[in-house]
Amino acid sequence: MAPAIPIGALLSIAVAPQISCRVGDVVVFLEGDRLIAHRVLLVLRAGSWCWLLEKGDANPIGQWRHASSVRGRAMSFTAPEQPAVTNLTDPVLASSGLRRHLIHWLTSLGGLRAKERKF
Repeated sequence: MAPAIPIGALLSIAVAPQISCRVGDVVVFLEGDRLIAHRVLLVLRAGSWCWLLEKGDANPIGQWRHASSVRGRAMSFTAPEQPAVTNLTDPVLASSGLRRHLIHWLTSLGGLRAKERKF
């Protein structure tokens, strides 16, 4: 999650399975036996059906996850020699992350050529 959350920072997590996630939230997912924190870029809901497009801020591309893999939402973090940060929700970072994800996806399909990218 660097640069928003430095490497080695301790996260404070509100533990709640299948919480109501919003775009911009940093959410903790269970992947195998590891917990992973990524930002929510897009939420698709229809009744009890819910999928999230998530991506680490430094990752080039995100992935879709079912809401059942959500284990909690990061509420704050503490990094060495820094004061605690309590507002991790950032819709601007989510918006730019979604744009980068879409550009990567379209480029990989051949839908955008390098000279056409003016974002």
